[in-house]
Amino acid sequence: MYDNEISSLKHYSWIDKHSKEKKSILISSHVNEKLYAWDVTDDFKTEKLKAVQGGHLGSNVATMAISEHLSVIATGSYAGTISLWDLEAFKQIGFLKGHKMPVSAIEFVPEHPLVVSTALCGIVCVHAVRGAPLKLVNVCLAKFVNLDGGVWGVPVKETPKKGNKNEKIQESETEEEQLLKPYYNCGISACVLSYKDHSNDKK
Repeated sequence: MYDNEISSLKHYSWIDKHSKEKKSILISSHVNEKLYAWDVTDDFKTEKLKAVQGGHLGSNVATMAISEHLSVIATGSYAGTISLWDLEAFKQIGFLKGHKMPVSAIEFVPEHPLVVSTALCGIVCVHAVRGAPLKLVNVCLAKFVNLDGGVWGVPVKETPKKGNKNEKIQESETEEEQLLKPYYNCGISACVLSYKDHSNDKK
């Protein structure tokens, strides 16, 4: 792994309030805790706008996500930490914990002040971020664990049997459980959000 190796690239566009021109910005995160903003509006010229380093106590950066509506960047490290950065000021605004192994994916929930992260430890964390009620900002609201015997675990029941009344007899596996079994106790390497907003549903 090279010192300044790129771990993630994200692109976003915005309209300059003064010139009314469309601007294109590329954000690059690097394993050595560096974060850069590049102006890529001109097809023939790239200009470095901002740079910052740190946020993960010396651990390498593994992944990154951007929320344009919150103006927040989130970077995840190999130590399991997540740092939040102001997209415009390039200053750290939060430090999230909840994972014990490298963060593998980060996704912001569209139109909501929430960020979902996954890691190789098999844990999914949901944190509130800027835009949420002040007492909830940077707080872990929910945590889910990918464990053997969980939702997709092979069911086991206690069945009396001669010689050992407490011997566990494993029930037959369904086809779906057989396909999923090799992945039990595995870390999560990707995060794809699919949700429905019920706030406007009629009661």
